[in-house]
Amino acid sequence: MSKKESPKIKAGDIDVAPGLPERLSVLINYFGTKSAAAHIAGVDANTVGRWTEKSTQPNPRLRNLLPLVQRSGMSMDWLIRGEGNPYLYSEDGAYAGVEEQPPRYKIEPFQYGEVTDIGSCSVTRDELDCNHLNAQQLTAYAIEDHSMSPALNIGDIVLVDTARTSLGGTGIFMVEFKGERLARRVQRTMRGITLLCDDPQFENIEIPDDGMTHLVVRGKIVRVTRWIR
Repeated sequence: MSKKESPKIKAGDIDVAPGLPERLSVLINYFGTKSAAAHIAGVDANTVGRWTEKSTQPNPRLRNLLPLVQRSGMSMDWLIRGEGNPYLYSEDGAYAGVEEQPPRYKIEPFQYGEVTDIGSCSVTRDELDCNHLNAQQLTAYAIEDHSMSPALNIGDIVLVDTARTSLGGTGIFMVEFKGERLARRVQRTMRGITLLCDDPQFENIEIPDDGMTHLVVRGKIVRVTRWIR
């Protein structure tokens, strides 16, 4: 081994160069929170926390790192071997450094039943621009029932554009009716509106014009993220 080569250390199922905890911290910080990174990696937040401890040798598995690397655009060579630039080529053909990575926005709140601290959803500036969205007008929710299956399933994370509250047309809206939060399609009728379910086992809700005071429109669902099981 030449003097220029860094000694390799065995961690998990990967041969890595020294400084892995610091490089893993850069990767995890990309997702905003350890919980968010853990959710994507398929491990718990405590495991992700141990990856960044300098006092111990991290032992991440490649299968857990790959989803994080793919979503962030980070260079696997840099993460594992400390070689080259942290991020892959940007759209203009130049390497993007740590401070030049595409900006991401954490969309919160983020709830699933009574669990409120399981992470956050993030989007890039390019994703927002392409879809004409404003990060300040987005919020995220977890789907908690099968009423909109197969379009939406339990555990799906949906991004809601809170600027789009005018009911009608195609698509699915996030609403609250008499205090209950619902994801529903909307159909206008002669007497008011109907909140439609995709799953026939659930009943549609008819709301007359004089009952609209009980309805709060949170916005239109513009994106769905789900895990493949």
